[in-house]
Amino acid sequence: MTIRFGHTEVTRKKTALSFEFFPPRSDKMTRRLWCAIGQLELLDPEFFSVTYGALGSAIDGRLRDLYGKGIRRVLALRGDCDDDNANERLAYRDSVAFVEGIRKISDFDITVAAYPEVHPRAQNAAADLVFLKRKFEADASRAITQFFFDADTFLRFRDSAAACGLDSIVPGILPVHDYAAVCKFSQRCGASIPARYAEHFEGMEGNASAQYHLAVDLATELCQKLIDEGVDALHFYTLNRTDLCFAICQHLGSEIATQAQVKMVA
Repeated sequence: MTIRFGHTEVTRKKTALSFEFFPPRSDKMTRRLWCAIGQLELLDPEFFSVTYGALGSAIDGRLRDLYGKGIRRVLALRGDCDDDNANERLAYRDSVAFVEGIRKISDFDITVAAYPEVHPRAQNAAADLVFLKRKFEADASRAITQFFFDADTFLRFRDSAAACGLDSIVPGILPVHDYAAVCKFSQRCGASIPARYAEHFEGMEGNASAQYHLAVDLATELCQKLIDEGVDALHFYTLNRTDLCFAICQHLGSEIATQAQVKMVA
């Protein structure tokens, strides 16, 4: 859509949205999840993703089954094991090999993971970027990042990736549904939490409503900064708490639906 203001032409571009879920564990959770997906469909998302873990060669058969059912887009993560024999237990030695294996199975559209604060097992940031580039060279179409809580963390990473010729990087957003739980999870993942978050959430233990509204405000602020810096896609890690994600998108309002790109009319 194009709107003209005097000699200025404004072209509005939709900000792409996507949402990640984990598989429901009961019939009740399944019904609740489908209802939540129906709500999120109002936002016209690009896609929904569902995490699925599979050890051993069975994953190849699973991919063929998904392709046969019409699934054409996959998010390829190597996955983790809790012991030192991870490489022996996983079907592929690393995520590059996984992407190469998927490409041999069929013509999936492949998304991979990226780490703004460096993968915990990477030697350093430079080595991590080299490995990410190898994923793209193996025919990945884009990367979605590990979650982060400071916009500058992503923006610096985006610039470093762009300098390596990688420009299809989508930020992963995790609303703080439970501050204590997110702190523990972030420590394992190597994601830092700004000191101001501790100040904001102090004294809110047991106050679910206050935590909910603060989580919405903080995530909205983060997403708005990213959109203002030209980010045109957002991927939400819902943890099946879709109410939070929907509220964030509502708070972003028209900014989540459109992004203005201004050019002068001759």
